[in-house]
Amino acid sequence: QTTSMSAPSQGTAIIKKAPANQQSANPHPKTRQVNARMRTQWTKISEAKKSGKITPSQADQLNASLRDIRQKEVDGFKQNGSHELTSDQQSRINQTLDANDKTLGVSTKPSTK
Repeated sequence: QTTSMSAPSQGTAIIKKAPANQQSANPHPKTRQVNARMRTQWTKISEAKKSGKITPSQADQLNASLRDIRQKEVDGFKQNGSHELTSDQQSRINQTLDANDKTLGVSTKPSTK
């Protein structure tokens, strides 16, 4: 955030904060969906490793996969010129998240109502 100062005629300064970038504050629904699944998977990976459900090596591989997914997301943002993912980008990322789910033996897909 940037600040700007304006001086009213009485000689006192008023500091106004510029509004936050709306795209960062309110990500696109496709971005929110992917990010929610990634956060859930990081938690599930940690839990599964602690409980012995997966090996430390498997946890490392899954975490590397999530880092790759995050990089694909960032690359998509750069390609699209915004913090939005196309349907195709979201689909490809979700396929990788689905594969991680299979390894973890859980589902991080959002429930459909």
